[in-house]
Amino acid sequence: MKTLQFAKLATGLSLALGAAACSDNGPATVELTAANSPVVAAAAIQAMNLSLDGLDSDAVDIAGFAGSFGAPVMAAIYPNGQPAAFSGPNGCPSFTPDPPVDSDGDGVPDNALFTFDPQFCTFQGDSGTMMITGSVRVSDPASVAIGVDVAFNQVTFAQFQNGATDPVLALVYDGTRSLRGQPTSLTLDENFSVFVQAGGEQAGFSNVASLSFTPTGGATIDFDLDLPNGDVDWNGTFSAQSPEGFFVLTVETVQTLSYDAACLNPESGEGSIVAGVLRLSAASSDGAGVVQVTFNGCGVEPTVEFAGSTA
Repeated sequence: MKTLQFAKLATGLSLALGAAACSDNGPATVELTAANSPVVAAAAIQAMNLSLDGLDSDAVDIAGFAGSFGAPVMAAIYPNGQPAAFSGPNGCPSFTPDPPVDSDGDGVPDNALFTFDPQFCTFQGDSGTMMITGSVRVSDPASVAIGVDVAFNQVTFAQFQNGATDPVLALVYDGTRSLRGQPTSLTLDENFSVFVQAGGEQAGFSNVASLSFTPTGGATIDFDLDLPNGDVDWNGTFSAQSPEGFFVLTVETVQTLSYDAACLNPESGEGSIVAGVLRLSAASSDGAGVVQVTFNGCGVEPTVEFAGSTA
């Protein structure tokens, strides 16, 4: 099971935003500077890795979003899973239709709504309570060989200590992820937001981006196996908000990224980007900052260069 990468992302961004001041009209936009560019670049790389995680099966990796919190959602919609057996007598989640229809037998429902009702989706543990609320709609696009659409509707994973009414950790997801592809190419389109509450602090993250993957060396994509080596392009916008400020980052692949399946990411256990260049830019009231991230090989930290700002 993957770690809580969004919590890590929120932590990194809160560090990057820590020097920003809040205005009376809302959080101030944070300037991208040489001082905060390494942390901002690290946050961008984590966001890209989350998108890469969504390519390694023909269902969007909800468990990867939320670590162990995501297991009930993943068990309900993972390819070849058995939602009816998972939901059992307690009705978590309930789903419509029942049972879900899978016309092509690929493990992705044609169109199913999974609903998490706190009456049934509250679980007791040794240290407290975990509650899941919201809904997830999963559908299988008929126009492609490989595909899945997932829509989150205020899906909340909240953990409470015994006797507490406020969560010690809460993750809230809202938005969509859509995977389209053939054995020779994949495209993941994302438009979602995440709210993180932990340790009395709050942060937010949103992502509107597209990531494409093309196998190299004559390989093809087989979802019974890990992704092969390939070329990656990641372009779009993500933003983050902490109590200290608001940050909006535009990402552009200026030199195609090389994915090495044998170079394992220690967090995901999957392949990593080993070459290529990303350009990160952000505008604020103080000007636009630009950062270039160059990937230098397996196990080597990327080079982060602040290219300056324009008034």
